[in-house]
Amino acid sequence: MKILSVRSIWIFILLLVHAAPGFTGEEFSPSDGRGTAAVRPSGKFLAGSRGTWEIAYTTDKNGIAAGGGIVLQISPWWGWTPPQARSPSRPGYVTAEVTKGNAGVEVIETSVPWAVVIKVKEVSLKGGDTITITYGDTGGGKHPAASSRIDRYSERGAAFYLKVDGDGDGRFKLLKRNPVIDIIPGPAAKLSLVATSVVAPGEEGSLFLSALDPANNRVEGYRGTLSLTSAPPGLELPATCLLTKGDGGSKRITYKAGSPGIFRVEAVDHDSGLRGRSNPVEVVSRPGPYRLFWADLHGHSGFSDGTGLPRDYYRYARDVSGLDIAALTDHDAFGIPLLDENPQMWEEIRGVTNSFYRPGRFVTFVGYEWTNWTYGHMHVLFRGEKGTIYSSRSENSDNPEKLWAVLPKGGAITIPHHPGGGPINTDWNFYNPAFEPLVEICSVHGVSERSDGPLAIYHPVKGAFVQDALKRGYRLGFLGGGDGHIGHPGMPYADAPSFGLSGIYAKDLTREGIWEALFSRRTYATTGARIILRFTVNGTVMGEEIEAVPPLEVEAGAVVCGPIKSFDLVRNNRVIHSVRSDRMDYTYSGPVERGDYFYVRVLQENSQQAFSSPVWVK
Repeated sequence: MKILSVRSIWIFILLLVHAAPGFTGEEFSPSDGRGTAAVRPSGKFLAGSRGTWEIAYTTDKNGIAAGGGIVLQISPWWGWTPPQARSPSRPGYVTAEVTKGNAGVEVIETSVPWAVVIKVKEVSLKGGDTITITYGDTGGGKHPAASSRIDRYSERGAAFYLKVDGDGDGRFKLLKRNPVIDIIPGPAAKLSLVATSVVAPGEEGSLFLSALDPANNRVEGYRGTLSLTSAPPGLELPATCLLTKGDGGSKRITYKAGSPGIFRVEAVDHDSGLRGRSNPVEVVSRPGPYRLFWADLHGHSGFSDGTGLPRDYYRYARDVSGLDIAALTDHDAFGIPLLDENPQMWEEIRGVTNSFYRPGRFVTFVGYEWTNWTYGHMHVLFRGEKGTIYSSRSENSDNPEKLWAVLPKGGAITIPHHPGGGPINTDWNFYNPAFEPLVEICSVHGVSERSDGPLAIYHPVKGAFVQDALKRGYRLGFLGGGDGHIGHPGMPYADAPSFGLSGIYAKDLTREGIWEALFSRRTYATTGARIILRFTVNGTVMGEEIEAVPPLEVEAGAVVCGPIKSFDLVRNNRVIHSVRSDRMDYTYSGPVERGDYFYVRVLQENSQQAFSSPVWVK
């Protein structure tokens, strides 16, 4: 799981960035963080490409005192070349010169990766003086290997961060506006098809078609005519779908369901040879009282340690991944810059989140990630349009009990994630059912059900897994959350074996309907595959409680996305029945005691998994 070990390194890097002396501090002088900057060349650049960029920084009227300077901070995520000043023939070589003014500067490497200091020497910079910093300086082509590589994921507004120490006291403050470039995708390499999973005969479902590059970036300029077929025949579809330049690389069409059965949609662009196949579509004879909706309630943008803008995050979730529900949950105090120090960023997240909410079409929730390195991480979702960041660094909310004390009861949910290990495990000594009905059992970090399961999370901690929390008597439903950082909510990483999606059974697609389903724990988790999963005990759906009246009538069913390895019924963390079939229906009539809990899990041959929320015996 290479990407996960790299991810842990990135975490260490960012901790260094914010903890190293001279790079942070609560007290700044009036001259810190002042001035303006621009980048040349600007505009659009191919994801993962190499080049040379000049960042021209101009002081304001305060100038920069001798001994002060600038930090050039490059994003430590997603493939950017670390800046360095040691070797003019190696990638990321940085030079700097005063192009207006009489001061001298030198470039100094630091103990903080992905950052260099441009220090002003004996003579101060005056107001209006300019320093030009060259990132990836090839010496006019003499050292082509010194160029720099940019983000391998497409994003608008990729920033070159500058921090300024104006008075020379060693404290650097981030500029309010940093120069940015746009990173665009490569050529289309695949077609993505996402279809509504469950429909009844005669109903219409949605089909989302997108052209993606190898890194799953949406290719906005793609044009092509796609031939569509139902496999097996049974879904009414247009024979073709035309993607034009104005579609932005993706398009939503509808299909109509016929007789009951399991179907997929296949598409091919005969000119380019690109092909795609959808997730399974189940046409059911009689839909139940709840409809199945897909959600990714955990992800990040460039407003913390991810890529891209909040608006683009939701566009991808809705138009490419075909999600019904999404939440952008950027870190409160982890990123460049920090969300809890920049209220304008939080206001933008809230505004964009609310602007994308369309009842019956696409549900969004305002949220953020409470990023505590002692008790564990959890994201906070708010029921309505508003929401306040209660930071993990604040004395009033720096542990879970304090956080729950300030959150609005009934108006917020906290969801612990990567509980079994990863970057930081969950401290299960803290639990509050009024705020914590759910746990994220799988994500890009791995699976936290148990320590010895497939795709188990890295850096496991004994006693921290979801089964350990259930053993304590906690009533926790299961969610899968992507914890994505690459601007692709709802879409698995191209190079990671695990991800996270949630299936949510709700009465309707509104904030109120989804909120009720979350608190009722009518949810299940998958590691990314859109497995359709059902589970009831004595007619009670997943997530609820039943009276201890034997025999227990267990009904479970699944429509999988690949060959199945096992379909397990779990009682009190122990498998009591296992079958190898894409469907199962059976009755369990063994002993029943108060406090028992049951759930089902699906394991495919390719290690993709699904986990129903438990049913508890009162």
